[in-house]
Amino acid sequence: KWEVTLLENLWVNTTRRHLLETMT
Repeated sequence: KWEVTLLENLWVNTTRRHLLETMT
């Protein structure tokens, strides 16, 4: 299940980054 966690973490980081770029 660690693979799923890694994917989730990566997705969260990408989404967060995208949101930050959009907000700025």
